[in-house]
Amino acid sequence: MGISWHAKIDDFIKSAQISNATEEFSKINARTLTRAELTPYANLARRLGKSNEAIRVLRQFVRPKAKVPMEATSEEKLEYAMALIKLGALNEGIKLVETVDGKQFPDRYLFASFAHISEWQYQEASVLIEKYIEHPEVTEYSVLVAKVNLLSCYIFTGNYDKAETLIQNLLSHTDNDVVTKARRTIFLSAAQLHILRKDFNNAQKNIDAAFALMSTQNSIDSVVLQKWNWILNVNKFGPLKKYLDELKTIRANARNFSSPEALRDIDYQQGLYFSDTKILNHVYFGTPFLSFKEKIKKSYQRIHNTPFEPSEEYVWDLSQDIGEKNEVNFLNVQDGANSFSSHQLRPGSSCQRFLQILARDFYRPLSTYQVHNLLFEESFYNPNSTPKKIHQASYRLNQWLEEANIPATVFMKKSFFYIEQTQKFSLIIDNKPRSDPRVIEFCESLFVEFAENWFSSTDASRKLNLPRRTMTLNLKLAADEGLLIKMGAGPTTRFCVKPSS
Repeated sequence: MGISWHAKIDDFIKSAQISNATEEFSKINARTLTRAELTPYANLARRLGKSNEAIRVLRQFVRPKAKVPMEATSEEKLEYAMALIKLGALNEGIKLVETVDGKQFPDRYLFASFAHISEWQYQEASVLIEKYIEHPEVTEYSVLVAKVNLLSCYIFTGNYDKAETLIQNLLSHTDNDVVTKARRTIFLSAAQLHILRKDFNNAQKNIDAAFALMSTQNSIDSVVLQKWNWILNVNKFGPLKKYLDELKTIRANARNFSSPEALRDIDYQQGLYFSDTKILNHVYFGTPFLSFKEKIKKSYQRIHNTPFEPSEEYVWDLSQDIGEKNEVNFLNVQDGANSFSSHQLRPGSSCQRFLQILARDFYRPLSTYQVHNLLFEESFYNPNSTPKKIHQASYRLNQWLEEANIPATVFMKKSFFYIEQTQKFSLIIDNKPRSDPRVIEFCESLFVEFAENWFSSTDASRKLNLPRRTMTLNLKLAADEGLLIKMGAGPTTRFCVKPSS
């Protein structure tokens, strides 16, 4: 089989003929491919939503066994990293991407930008996409794809003049297939820009143009357009009661298409425009993205000319979207304190961290890759051993829940993790600033060895039996959080555990 299969399937993907692309891809037997053919095969697998397959075929080169030393190529590293990023293993994916020279392989910039976009870090993403676009070896097709993503970055970060210029640039490419397929997205971005600038007439024209390009009215894309038409009307006519009724219908449609991000944004828009701090607190605490939390604060200040101050803690009733405080039964995800028993969780333990991880996003359940990314962030993902480690952590947490008489179970469904209640109770989500439990535990170990005496990094490495690099990182984190006193510089640097910490 020649490599021509890649060009054929690539054309199908570019022209949005995904069913044809998937059918052709299923005919390929990866076991018959040469090493040189496995990277383009992985590229197609990832773009067709089969990132697990991309990881499977490239892992032998990127993460070889100790007995079989092997050096991965930059192309293999990039494809493997992008598959990890798409699946949610961001830490490993970004670290791997950063080992590749972007001047020689510009995809390094684009792939890293996708990781930042998935975390709502649009400012960091825009810088990387601009580097990618400026690279002389990037094709026109790839530049246009990148510009569509850059447009979202500019609008999110408030670079409205750049966004307007980019919209005009993209719409001028009327004969390009990429722009033809993306025109609805571009019109919608233009509508967002006009709404922000209070140019409601042009906003309506762009929303109408986007609606005209809909191939079907029964899709999640139509829900997104309905939502933005709703936002336009609320901006234009004010927060009238009839728009709350309209939003209920839009929310129900989003549920039908199982779109957690659409639901998150709908709740955000309702809380924002109707000054409903109860809903905004739900969105704020139920969102793991710091950039999105900042957006909530800035947008509220912009619209209402008063700050939004999230509460110190939030009570999440798992049986409802917007939780009502259950005064009787509760579980605090920070330390395991609960109303059912005197059991608590040791700070920094795998059970305590796993419980926090499960409660970090109210809208989207976490996949195996995302749990790995947060629970074992310094480890490489291993398709054979990592799921077993996560299941062990899940088993231990379930054991603790049972011992504490808490009526809940952690379970996995279709590779996603959930908390299921057998009796109604509320989760307490704490917003009080506190140090990372692992850093606290590290300082406690230092205090056991050195009390309030001064010590060097070498002394600490020897006493705690940690590698120098790990020790240097931990000392910096502890000093940055004010748990250690630091004196001197370079080889003469000394540390002391703060008595108050």
